[in-house]
Amino acid sequence: MNASGLLSEKIIPKLKRKVYKMVERPSMLYNAECWPLNEKHNIKLCVAEMRVLRWMSGFTLRSMIQNEYIHKKVGVSPVDDKI
Repeated sequence: MNASGLLSEKIIPKLKRKVYKMVERPSMLYNAECWPLNEKHNIKLCVAEMRVLRWMSGFTLRSMIQNEYIHKKVGVSPVDDKI
């Protein structure tokens, strides 16, 4: 299944949130309970998550939108809370 076309669409925000929660986040956190998680890994996970969320919501880094606003708009909690 190719979800990139679905996630980049400007419509269907509830479906995007569900796809993110059911596909993207579990694939990023797969087997995370076995990792020796340090600050470097945590930062990389946060960066990867924000890259996907910005892409889903149509923002870029040049938009200068705060991460908290994007999390609130998409309706997901930060990946830090899930780890």
